[in-house]
Amino acid sequence: MIGLLFIIPLAIYYWIVSTIAKGTFRWARNRGKNPWLWSSFIAVALLAPVFWDFIPIHVLHKYKCATEAGFTVYKTPEQWKTENPGVAKTLVPTVNPKIIRNGDVVNLEMNQRFIWEIESKQPVWHILYKKEDRIVDIKNKEVVARRVDFRAEVRSIMHSTNIRLQDYKIWMGTGFCSRSDKSSWLVSGESFLSFESLIKNLKD
Repeated sequence: MIGLLFIIPLAIYYWIVSTIAKGTFRWARNRGKNPWLWSSFIAVALLAPVFWDFIPIHVLHKYKCATEAGFTVYKTPEQWKTENPGVAKTLVPTVNPKIIRNGDVVNLEMNQRFIWEIESKQPVWHILYKKEDRIVDIKNKEVVARRVDFRAEVRSIMHSTNIRLQDYKIWMGTGFCSRSDKSSWLVSGESFLSFESLIKNLKD
């Protein structure tokens, strides 16, 4: 049923564009003009208001994923332990941590020394957003690891009270960056989540 809300208007829209383009083709041919040029121009002009941002968003998402996304470790657990002798054995993993919001940043306590910072809505362009996950030493505000990701967000019109025009463009959503290039998402065989577990359980 929900799909029909999108399919039917798009089908009507396509029919209107197709009909006008075909009419333009015949009009141009009868007047000795280039029918393909004129019909293509009309089709692009009619499609642009709806689809103008499709290609730029997907190209920019792919570019950002290729150049900026990935997992980076600035300090390994072993390095941290060496710089903070005896501290690791005093740390206790936090069970069911409270969610603490600081503006657009969400903090989750991992243990007495580290937090997981999540900043998920950093605007890049239009509906493309940057998401950062950071593991931070709260004593000196040092980031020991970071994961950067990107996605074009289309809100669900069924579960959002602040619907935007672009939320009806269901083809715009990209999801997060591909994990196919393991070199960008693994450091010494560890993913961000497995590294987070190591830091949370430093005592072990």
